[in-house]
Amino acid sequence: MMGFAKNLLGVIFPILLFFIMGLVNPWLQKYWESEIPSTQRATASSINSFASSLLFALAAVPIGYLSDNISVFYAFQFPSFAYALFLLIILILLKTNKAKEKSL
Repeated sequence: MMGFAKNLLGVIFPILLFFIMGLVNPWLQKYWESEIPSTQRATASSINSFASSLLFALAAVPIGYLSDNISVFYAFQFPSFAYALFLLIILILLKTNKAKEKSL
């Protein structure tokens, strides 16, 4: 991957993305276990897996297009930034939701 990167940022952002995912996934699992009844947990997990696969399939086409027509660097930078922003929004929403529940 380093051969395709324009500089060190081409490696740092994808690694940072996977690091954040590694931190967030166990936290989300714990949150799901506390919020979703055990009778519906398998269904929720299946829907989550399906949504992840669907998002990957939808993202693969633009990433391939960017790789072929612009550069591999930008093809991987754009989804890294977008996913990091998405994770940040989700974490903020979960934190504000939890703060609202505590105040009730």
